[in-house]
Amino acid sequence: VWAVNQSKSTTSKVNPKTLQIVGEYPVGKSPYTYSDMTGYTLNNYIAPKGHYTHVFGFSGWGGTVNETKTTTVWEKLDVEATIPPKGYLKVRYVVANTLAGLKTAPWSKDFGPFPPAAFPIDLKAANVKGRFLKVEIFLQAGKDKLSPIIKSISAKGKSVAVQ
Repeated sequence: VWAVNQSKSTTSKVNPKTLQIVGEYPVGKSPYTYSDMTGYTLNNYIAPKGHYTHVFGFSGWGGTVNETKTTTVWEKLDVEATIPPKGYLKVRYVVANTLAGLKTAPWSKDFGPFPPAAFPIDLKAANVKGRFLKVEIFLQAGKDKLSPIIKSISAKGKSVAVQ
């Protein structure tokens, strides 16, 4: 059990069975907390996190005959990033033949966390088809609240005739 000693600017670790103080540690001037002091709040609510979204595809000139007869079979999705210790990324995507369709199409499962998972993500096995691929990357800060840095995102696919 941990206890905050506001007047002493310390925190104490107490053995709950013996009620003996195991240690007392300085934490800064006038500490005050509603936290459970396990780090859960820090790592799940305070550590910076965010999302980055990018759409791949080509809308062209808006409805030419050639555009309406092709779609894209997506093959792989790659992200190059610097990820700090204890930080990670998760990735998901949605695919549709129109930009408007991306708003209502279902999201894929989450891929990751990266690390330990490694890029690229193979999209061939899932038979991902659609002219537009929207990718969302979830970024979770790690140790010392350092955030991952996305350097590049790429998606590879082939244009194919619509059946």
